[in-house]
Amino acid sequence: MLQKLKHLVHPTEEFEKVNAQMTKMQEDFSLLKTAITDLSKDLVEMQKNFRDSLNEIMAVNEMHTGRLKTETENIGQLREELQHEVEDFKLQKTRMQQKLLENTDHEVRDGLDRLKTDVNRYNDLKRELDLVNANMAKAVQEINKFNLISQKIKAEDFELTKFAKQIFQADQEKLRLMNEIDGLKHLISRERRAQVRR
Repeated sequence: MLQKLKHLVHPTEEFEKVNAQMTKMQEDFSLLKTAITDLSKDLVEMQKNFRDSLNEIMAVNEMHTGRLKTETENIGQLREELQHEVEDFKLQKTRMQQKLLENTDHEVRDGLDRLKTDVNRYNDLKRELDLVNANMAKAVQEINKFNLISQKIKAEDFELTKFAKQIFQADQEKLRLMNEIDGLKHLISRERRAQVRR
């Protein structure tokens, strides 16, 4: 009988043990459920924060993309304007070079024309001077003849005064022509130096 009672008491202890374990498991489960709920709330909050952050990042990205697009368009426009300016500058440079060449060519031609004119004048004056020299030589010969004659005959027989005036005038003409020749030589020399510099 005691044996039976022991058996009856023993299952009750076992039952209490199992019941205690079940209670502990329910408490643990309740704690686990609470932890899962809190974790789920944290996860929802994190998901919301992530979405907000993602939306902010996308908004900032769109804003920067818009700015970048605008800046790219501005850079493209500035590049086109710069290209036009460079082309205009090259065109102006070419025009200036052509104009400079034309002006230089014109000045050289004018200088050559002036030089030719001066050379022609110089040659004309030289011919005139040679003619005057020839006339002077003849006059000197005549004077020498008259000197010989004057030694033999009286001075009153001839009008030497008139002839002396003619000689004086011829001498003055010769001096004038020689001065003009010197001036022309200086002018031609100056023109040649200017030609060499160009």
